[in-house]
Amino acid sequence: MGLEEQLIKGAGEAIVKDPYGRVQRAKDIATGKITQGLMGVGKKLAEKKKEKEDELKGYDDNWEANQKQFIDDQGLGKTGWGQATDLAEELKATHDACAPGKEGNRCRQESIIDLKNMSQKFTDQKASLQGYVDTQDKIKAGKIDLSEAQSPEAKKILAGLNDRNSSNRMKNDDEIASVREQLKTAKLEDREVLKKQLEDLKKTNERVVGWDIPDVGFMTAEDLDNANLLPVKATDVTTAYGTRVEDGNLSLNKLKKGAEGGKAFDMDESKHAHAKTITEDNIASVYADTVLETDQPLKEHLIDHPIFTDKYSGTRLTYDSLGLPESLDTDDDGSIDKEEFAALGDGDRATIINALSNPDDDNFDFKLSKDVASGWMALNEEKEANKTLYGDEYYPKGEKPYIIKNYLGEGDMPFNTIQEYQAALEKDKTTLRNGGRENTADFEKRGGIVGLMQSGEVYVQEAEGVIKKSVKKDFELNPQ
Repeated sequence: MGLEEQLIKGAGEAIVKDPYGRVQRAKDIATGKITQGLMGVGKKLAEKKKEKEDELKGYDDNWEANQKQFIDDQGLGKTGWGQATDLAEELKATHDACAPGKEGNRCRQESIIDLKNMSQKFTDQKASLQGYVDTQDKIKAGKIDLSEAQSPEAKKILAGLNDRNSSNRMKNDDEIASVREQLKTAKLEDREVLKKQLEDLKKTNERVVGWDIPDVGFMTAEDLDNANLLPVKATDVTTAYGTRVEDGNLSLNKLKKGAEGGKAFDMDESKHAHAKTITEDNIASVYADTVLETDQPLKEHLIDHPIFTDKYSGTRLTYDSLGLPESLDTDDDGSIDKEEFAALGDGDRATIINALSNPDDDNFDFKLSKDVASGWMALNEEKEANKTLYGDEYYPKGEKPYIIKNYLGEGDMPFNTIQEYQAALEKDKTTLRNGGRENTADFEKRGGIVGLMQSGEVYVQEAEGVIKKSVKKDFELNPQ
């Protein structure tokens, strides 16, 4: 007896044994509790999402306040100014304590150098924050676009860039303390290495200026630069892509007319060209932003990428390379297939997307990510090329069947798949209808592509009258 039959049989016996429906009521109550539980889970998820959104909104509000404070203070705030003054007074005391006369010249000169170095560090701190304020002003003015690749961590750091968090410390103090702790329990053979490390840390220890960011830690101006706090949209990629599409349209229109310079779309050449525009600095934006002016960015279109099919000529994605368990591999080929990607949970999909789009991810491989991104850009360019060459109808809307009117001059023809329809449309747009006897003017008028015309015969009006010509596969019109 199958499981389903056992359940049906068990339910029937329960009704016989419980004619008053006590079991059914208990089941209804249990079902109600489960439903309420699921509703509770959904409510908690919604609350958690709202909580996260409020947290990020709070970071943005704090950053706005920090900008205003910086402008009002004209740079260095009261806390930063006070710290700079205290350090200057300490260095002055050291300077004044130097021996008088020639004997103390070196001591005084070192104090002056230290003072200048410290002054420069506070100047750098001010200049760094000024740079972020200027960038934010350009974003507000619409001169540049903030990238969707900006991380929650970046928002948190910006929220902490205020005067009250200004701080300074000795650069290597934390590492020195850590090495000293290791020395307490280190084996004899390891002690010399640790002692040398400790000595080097002491020699290079210097005072640094920055901010103590809540829940992040101490950061210098250099740390901020490395954190990519205000990433901008890769408009250079958008411009390069748009230029290629425009140039391609000019060439394709020449091809349609059979004119010199006409050239069909080349996928490999396109992919190679787009790869040149993708850098380690802009790749996060390529995935996160609508750099091609599409409805959604690349990371939302990954499921449609041919990288998940065995027809893809580039590097395939593997579970191992992305840190995912191979138990998710349903066909044991090691590669992530389209069906497998669609079946993955949100967490695993996020792992794949992050590994491809986030340079800070442990599994990020720039070469692989660039290959995926340039392939996606080439696919979009091919789509624009197909619309130019064959018309917008190359991508039909609505449900099947897809109809080509008067296909090859033989009447309306239906097709049940997009692939069959597109192949037939290509043939119809490059073939003279009515058994090759279609007039060239009619052929061109209906969108026929002269530069890709198949063999056949046409009748052309010349000065001496109507002449029958043969269309050869080299696409030239020759007298018969």
